[in-house]
Amino acid sequence: MESFKQVEEQSDAIRLVPGPWSHDAEYWLGRVDQDATLADLKRQSEAGLCQVVYVERGGAVAGAVLLRIDVTSSGPQGVMVAAAGALELMPVCMPYLEKMFQGVSSIRIHTARPGLVRKLTAMGYKPTEMVLRKEVVNG
Repeated sequence: MESFKQVEEQSDAIRLVPGPWSHDAEYWLGRVDQDATLADLKRQSEAGLCQVVYVERGGAVAGAVLLRIDVTSSGPQGVMVAAAGALELMPVCMPYLEKMFQGVSSIRIHTARPGLVRKLTAMGYKPTEMVLRKEVVNG
C-alpha cells in the first residue's frame, strides 16, 4: 500500500488525516451513492488496498475519503474511490487531497452524482468513461 502524507490547511482549520477504518469511516462512507457497498469499502481498507483519510474541521470528523493508487500503462494513478462529508468542504479539500497522492501521473474520481461532476469539471477534471450495470438472473 502506498503511503499518503498528512496535509493540513490552517486557514480553514481543516486537517486531512490518514487513519484506519473506524466508526467515523462507516458513518461517512455509508452515505456514498455508488456500486460498492459499505462492506466492500471496509474490506478494501482492511486488506490494505485503500487508505481512509479523515477530514477534520475544528477537531471533529466532518467527512471521510477512501484513496488508492492504481498502476496503469501511463503510470501510477491516484483514485478517489469514495468520499462523503460536508458539501461545502469539497472545494477546500480537493487541492489538499490531490497533494496527498505522491508520484502519480493523474487522479481518477468515482461518483454517481451529476452535480459533483459539474463541480469537478470546473476544477479541471474531465469525464473519461461511463459505467453501466444491469442485474441479471442466470441459472
